[in-house]
Amino acid sequence: DFYRVNIPAFAAEFWLDGESHHRYRVVVGDRDGETPEFVRSITSIVLNPAWYVPDSVRQRDLKKRQQKDPNFYKDNGFRKIANGRKLVQKPGPGNWLGRVIFRWDRGGTQSVFVHDSPFQERFEQPRRAMSHGCINMENALSFAEELALRFSGLTKSRFERKLQSGKTRKIKLRKPLAAFMEYVTVIPGPEKGQLVFLPDV
Repeated sequence: DFYRVNIPAFAAEFWLDGESHHRYRVVVGDRDGETPEFVRSITSIVLNPAWYVPDSVRQRDLKKRQQKDPNFYKDNGFRKIANGRKLVQKPGPGNWLGRVIFRWDRGGTQSVFVHDSPFQERFEQPRRAMSHGCINMENALSFAEELALRFSGLTKSRFERKLQSGKTRKIKLRKPLAAFMEYVTVIPGPEKGQLVFLPDV
């Protein structure tokens, strides 16, 4: 069982028992915040996460928005902490992590994750290199529920209660799920023997 993202294909797959079980559209990093290639294991799911904004994202993006609109932070649930040095966004439907984030085992790439997104319209775009580096996943909640039921022993009703509470809740997986972030520009086409060459994003 494993989870795989092909960055230039803007696509993710969940493989179960040796077969592709589900396929998802994803948004990946843009040229200023490229999504790296790496291998990790998903060890937990966090429902209703708060977003502790990386300094690079704050300087590159949010600071400019706040300069254009002085109420931007307040209207979008951001508050300053650590004497104004850090920025955090409260959990909720407008949180830029969405309703769920998938956490890795310890190691590098700790600021790049797979998570939900409140910007669902982005998944309709053909070219989806537009995040700060994280992988924004379509139907992330249904994937989270399936992982929780299969790998944590949680029931559907308990998962729903944790989600609907609106509070940040961590679900630890009993069995980690291998996750591969790959960059493959040549993939099999829909016809037998056909190859598709993807743009180098």
